[in-house]
Amino acid sequence: MTILPRPTLSFLLTLTFSGLLFFTAFGQQRCATVEYEKIRKKLNPKLEDEKTFEKWLKEKSSIRTQGTQRTQSATYKIPVVVHVIHNGEPIGTGANISDAQILSQIIVLNEDFKRLNADASQTPTEFLGVAGSIDIEFVMAKQDPFASGTNGIVRVNGNRASWTYNDNVQFKSLSYWPSENYLNIWVLNMTDFLGYAQFPESSLLQGLDPPFDSSTDGVAISYKVYGSGAFNLDPQYNKGRTATHEIGHFLGLKHIWGDQSSCSNVNFTDYVQDTPPQSSSTNNCPAHPQPQCSTPKMFQNYMDYTNDVCMNLFTLGQIARMTIVLNNSPRRLSLLTSPGLLEPIVNDDLGSKDIIAPALTSCGPETPTLTVSNDGANLITSARIQLKLNGVIQETKDFILNLDKLATANVSFGGISLAEATTNNVSFEILQTNGVPDAKASNNLKLVTVKVAAKANLPISTTFNSFPSNWSIENPDASLTWQVIPAANGTSGNKAMYINLKSYENVGAVDRVVTPVFDLSNFNNLTLKFDRAYAESTVDQLKVLVSSSCNYEGPVTELFSKSGLALSTAPSTGSSFVPTNASQWATEVISLNQFAGQSQVQIAFVVVNGNGNNLFLDNISITSGDFTDITLLSLESPSPVSS
Repeated sequence: MTILPRPTLSFLLTLTFSGLLFFTAFGQQRCATVEYEKIRKKLNPKLEDEKTFEKWLKEKSSIRTQGTQRTQSATYKIPVVVHVIHNGEPIGTGANISDAQILSQIIVLNEDFKRLNADASQTPTEFLGVAGSIDIEFVMAKQDPFASGTNGIVRVNGNRASWTYNDNVQFKSLSYWPSENYLNIWVLNMTDFLGYAQFPESSLLQGLDPPFDSSTDGVAISYKVYGSGAFNLDPQYNKGRTATHEIGHFLGLKHIWGDQSSCSNVNFTDYVQDTPPQSSSTNNCPAHPQPQCSTPKMFQNYMDYTNDVCMNLFTLGQIARMTIVLNNSPRRLSLLTSPGLLEPIVNDDLGSKDIIAPALTSCGPETPTLTVSNDGANLITSARIQLKLNGVIQETKDFILNLDKLATANVSFGGISLAEATTNNVSFEILQTNGVPDAKASNNLKLVTVKVAAKANLPISTTFNSFPSNWSIENPDASLTWQVIPAANGTSGNKAMYINLKSYENVGAVDRVVTPVFDLSNFNNLTLKFDRAYAESTVDQLKVLVSSSCNYEGPVTELFSKSGLALSTAPSTGSSFVPTNASQWATEVISLNQFAGQSQVQIAFVVVNGNGNNLFLDNISITSGDFTDITLLSLESPSPVSS
């Protein structure tokens, strides 16, 4: 259940998804791999082009003998980690698919690639001579990146009901294991495509150390088409062949029609000689034969677009191509010797997995809670764990447990007080397991640096002539973020909060302007009011979120969300937008009455970067019916905001 830290900026810069919204306009589509690869190569100039890759592959193939169905003497074992991105549903419900559904897909993959699939008998006679198998065994990872035991399944609450291709950066950064050692598969509620994969690279590629896009390498698949059997699957795609198709891409296969649209130049457009030429994809499940380009289409091939029930083969040429990639492509070859394939050898090993509380931000007092996991071979019945705050021991506590191998439990300590408006270092360390020192120290310590939000009294209002000292800016990627600059709105010398989305390459990055915490226990008729300015574009997003825990990675309430044209207050411009008059601003007034009576409320203004154009915020106020409009207009930051 290990979740690695969020990838660094080099990863996030890899996939700038400007201009991708057009993909979602046509409803859910089958495969986005071709579009994904075009953008990878456009945004990463060091990546090789198709011609270079194919030349390398051809040179490698010249030293191999083709034409036999058994293509290697030893089984290729590939460790798999499945990152289930859900929305808080119970396991087995919605996107939080069951272990059984996950494992059913592994069975499908091992049968399809080895040609042990029951429907292999449905391969047309004319294609039997070229139907091939490759001795690959896909294995759920046995060790995580920290050498702890795992079942290869990571479950992450992404706090969203659905995702699109444009959210690639966001959902892959929620959970990732090093792609040189694991085949990462992200399973989620993806509403625009059924899936897509990252194509391999040749061994010729130089100058990427590590490759910029290693943290995106793997396969993303909709949960509705992942697995096979009595699960809630799409009836057209209920035999697990979407994963077979996408992992074909992951191992170097192209669509069988070569992604071209005519019968001219159809000779081996997928670079495989034994797949018949065809000029387009095949949908549904037609009757055989389907003549095209003067020959029957091989629409039964896993690399076409037919329904799952209609797919049943890879060809010998495709097998040969995948074999070359497995033996030579850097992040494919290393999978074969991954430590993820090996059982952990430690007996009494309890691991610190995840800190449940406190989070990175806090409203104040916390009950520290840690998730622990049995990463060893023996049953764990007890543990001694120590809690520290800023290096000072707060509590050393013995816990009674009953954890079988890979089982997890949450353990809690007594409450602690955190200093306001500063950072607090909270650490958990496992000292003993089953009454003796824990067998492996590398996974014993878990720590978090927590910032406690400042507090304020109503009314709150700021015109951003300067940034209020008890507000905060959250900039997770440490790149461009909010700042105060002059911005005309009809008031002489006006200033506003501004974020330079025009130059912000890190598409998908989130930046927040966050209020202090305020108490609404004794107020009613509550109103949030703010001004915004944005030049017409199609890709940036502004959201207003409310939290009762001061943690915007956890459960929140969304009050406002606009993007693209709906967010615009000024005409489109190719220049970097700065408002020039009051007409280029819009005012939003939002009721906060649903939060009346709550003692701990905080609001965040969140921008999701699409690399469109600049966004401005100004004149933010939070008031109740107890305050008049005249009083409101007289308030000016920072004087009315008390800490």
